[in-house]
Amino acid sequence: MKEPALALAATAWRKLPRRLRVAFLGVANHRVAIGTIGLIHDGAGRVLLLEHRFRPSHPWGLPGGYLRRGEAPEEGLRRELWEETGLQILVETGIIDTEYNIGGGYVAVALVARAEPRPLVLSSEILSGRFFAPEELEEPGPGPGGLNAYPWHLELIRKWRIAQRSPAE
Repeated sequence: MKEPALALAATAWRKLPRRLRVAFLGVANHRVAIGTIGLIHDGAGRVLLLEHRFRPSHPWGLPGGYLRRGEAPEEGLRRELWEETGLQILVETGIIDTEYNIGGGYVAVALVARAEPRPLVLSSEILSGRFFAPEELEEPGPGPGGLNAYPWHLELIRKWRIAQRSPAE
């Protein structure tokens, strides 16, 4: 687009009511859901994995879920953990990683949080879950103890474990 045409288009765009600009952007752009994933540990190196009813290809993984409109990732993670397991958590970091699954229609951000290990109160969408010790997370196979776990989640755990062993700079 030549400069005069671009200037004209920009002027017209600025004069449109905000709601029309937002509506146009909503129609013209790809929409994705935003989710949050929690690497939840117990302070002793054990990490919480859940068996999700609605993840047929990789049922085991880190807890999380989709954010509600206007909800911050930390808030969404706290809410999801409470709904899925009855656990209360202390979020320790900001976003440590992001999964862009555009084909799946979502973007997920990962956070690290700590929970006191106690009996889980599982929601109907969770089949089982528990905190896994470090040696269980390093066993050969598709996931901890041979579980069919989501690869990105296993990679997050691996990176976190390496960071935990590295001296602080």
